Amino acid sequence: MEFLESVTYKADFFMYFFGIILEIVVMSSIWTVLFKNKPEIGGTTLKGMITYSVLVFVLNSLMGRFRIYNFIVSKIRTGDIALELLRPINFQLNIFSKTIGMSLFQLIFIATPFTIIAFFSFGLTPPKDVFTLILFIISVLMSYMVNFGIFYIFSLSIFFTIENFGIVATFYITSSFFSGLIIPLWLFPPFLKNIALFLPFHTVFYTPVSIYLSKITGIDILYSFLLQLFWIVILYVAGFFLWKLTEKKIIIQGG
Repeated sequence: MEFLESVTYKADFFMYFFGIILEIVVMSSIWTVLFKNKPEIGGTTLKGMITYSVLVFVLNSLMGRFRIYNFIVSKIRTGDIALELLRPINFQLNIFSKTIGMSLFQLIFIATPFTIIAFFSFGLTPPKDVFTLILFIISVLMSYMVNFGIFYIFSLSIFFTIENFGIVATFYITSSFFSGLIIPLWLFPPFLKNIALFLPFHTVFYTPVSIYLSKITGIDILYSFLLQLFWIVILYVAGFFLWKLTEKKIIIQGG
């Protein structure tokens, strides 16, 4: 259903596609200027950095971070959140299934064609081998679940507070920065990198793309997978109990 609804909004589709292209062109231009007369920065070539930027922006289109937020918050605003108490299905898994439908649309009509175009237009770095590509895909699947857990919890927490644009904007910027969406963690100063590695955000973009670029190799890949799995479990459990608290508040307030 969510997939079909996404297909109907053709204008939004073309604007979104154009927006991604614009973002990549801007980032590529910035990196080109920064790499002027420099063969490498942080052990990465210009080609590798542009590849990183393209991949994180493509993954960002798949994750639909604020699609999760908008969907849940709209239910809170309209009061439809109370109707979820009547459904015989897990609210968290229900929202997750809806995001998958929207992400499939993004994968087929935006991510895949854009990635193909970008490979020819920007000369992106291919993965070292097929096995690396498979590991990248596995990491992306887990990063998708981590991302959902993060934004599910944040979105549901709005039910307990007064929605504030400043809070939402701050969270978005913070999560984008520490996830490696803006710049890769290997360019962070040590103290900031340590903070980023302590938080779950870096497992969303930085981890899978670093595996793709062979920045994470060997036993460190296994460690990265286990860390992603750890955050999937932690965030799911936290989301489960947060929904239970939400249910109680809805009942106390009379639905």
